[in-house]
Amino acid sequence: MRTFFLGSIMVLLFTGCQSVKRDRPEIPDLNTPEHQAKVKEVERLLMRGQGYHDLGDYDSAHHEFNRVLAIDPYNQGARSGIDMAKRAKALSMQPSVLDYRGRGY
Repeated sequence: MRTFFLGSIMVLLFTGCQSVKRDRPEIPDLNTPEHQAKVKEVERLLMRGQGYHDLGDYDSAHHEFNRVLAIDPYNQGARSGIDMAKRAKALSMQPSVLDYRGRGY
């Protein structure tokens, strides 16, 4: 009796999982080669953007993060990378205390 009950539940679970894709065609298949290529490209661009940021090239970092958003508009890593690059660029444009000391202020 117990085996029959567990077997029935397993059949229902597996058949239910198969019908989700058929019932909802708007769910994309994430295991396609195209999707995997996009994931790898997004990872590569995020790493390049972070690398440019670490080097202090904030414009190039901003550009790379925008390329990520062109592929994946909701990518939170790219959005935070753009914000980080904007803040760092703004801070780099401000004169430092040493600039004022050298000019006799």
